[in-house]
Amino acid sequence: RGPLQGVEAPARSRGLAASLTETDKQMYSIGLDANAKRNDVRVRPNYPARTHKWLELVDSDTNERYIVRSLQGPLTIGRSSTCDVVVDQRRHPSVSARHLTIAFDVESSCFVAYDNSTSGTLVGTHYIKKDHFMLQTGDRVQIGGSTSGKVFRVDLVAEGDENKRAAAATVFF
Repeated sequence: RGPLQGVEAPARSRGLAASLTETDKQMYSIGLDANAKRNDVRVRPNYPARTHKWLELVDSDTNERYIVRSLQGPLTIGRSSTCDVVVDQRRHPSVSARHLTIAFDVESSCFVAYDNSTSGTLVGTHYIKKDHFMLQTGDRVQIGGSTSGKVFRVDLVAEGDENKRAAAATVFF
């Protein structure tokens, strides 16, 4: 007879639950519940994934491009130095201080132009004044008057990675 004869070996082959006391089993199940709750919070199955979208606005005078991103704040255009795109007051006197705001609308999942001016904005053939209008690729946006206003073009409305657009636009011969 060896020293361990008559002593029951640990129940490793029967799994962890078989070798635990009732108190240990309760504590173990509480820990599993806590881990499951923690994992649910990290996965967040009830929250929809946010897709990155962007809009390219091109200044018709200078061909300068401005990018409006859906995950960032709006782009403001006007004479004020606090605007993102500052318009020269001498060349375009009919443009208001904070004439136009372009922002991403989460509910409709599109970019919208909000007019805050006294002279209005022309988007394509639609005149808006103190109102808003959905922007699409190819739209012509004229802020201010017809003779002294400033014209922009919506060059692209897309989603995904902005860097992939440049690669996709490259043509190999």
